[in-house]
Amino acid sequence: MKDLMNFDAWQENFVEPYYIEELGCDGLTAADIAKSLGAAPADVRKKLLGRGFIDRLKAQGFQALTTALANKSNDLEFTEVLPG
Repeated sequence: MKDLMNFDAWQENFVEPYYIEELGCDGLTAADIAKSLGAAPADVRKKLLGRGFIDRLKAQGFQALTTALANKSNDLEFTEVLPG
C-alpha cells in the first residue's frame, strides 16, 4: 500500500492507453492494467472475467472483449481481456 502513495513509483508503472487493433480504439490489456496496479496479470484477468464485469463495461458504453493469445514464453494459449 505504501507504493500506491509514492508518486514516483506510480509514474514508473503507469501504462498509458494505446491503440489496440482488436478493439478498434485506445485501451489496455489486462496485463497493462496489472502492471499499473502492481498486481499479477492472472488476478486482474480473473476479476475482469468474473461477476459480469465485461458486460457492465459494455453497458456503460465502453468497448471490451476477450481474445486468445499465445504466451510469449511457452506458446500456450491464454485468454486476454481487452477493456477500452
